[in-house]
Amino acid sequence: MFKNLIAGVYLRSLRHGARRIDSIEQYLGVAIDQVDAGQLQVGIDAAYSDLFNGVGRVEVEGLYDELRGALIGKSFEQCADILDGLSFLQELVAMALWKYQVDVGERLEGFARNFDRLDVQDERRRLHQEAQLGLS
Repeated sequence: MFKNLIAGVYLRSLRHGARRIDSIEQYLGVAIDQVDAGQLQVGIDAAYSDLFNGVGRVEVEGLYDELRGALIGKSFEQCADILDGLSFLQELVAMALWKYQVDVGERLEGFARNFDRLDVQDERRRLHQEAQLGLS
């Protein structure tokens, strides 16, 4: 269910002009082909809430850890898609936090606040550097 929620939000972002992100699509696997984004459109508030309930929050944090971990040991130039995935995740968390007033947890809120400009190259470099140094 969790991957279907993420897939629905991801598909919705694609419909609004976002670029495809390989790291997110690889994480989602077949779930992206199984979700009906039209159905999610009706219950988007509930979807964001469900993404950050107890189990959902653990899954989102796991995706965050997976993407952050994938940066380690790679040059900045090799990490463009992973950074795009983290940018998508930051936008997901920020939307839940500020638009839908969902409690996303302290760790994810810190990520959303500290990296709210991942569209800026210097911020992407800062995130990459923090990952290399093992900073959370």
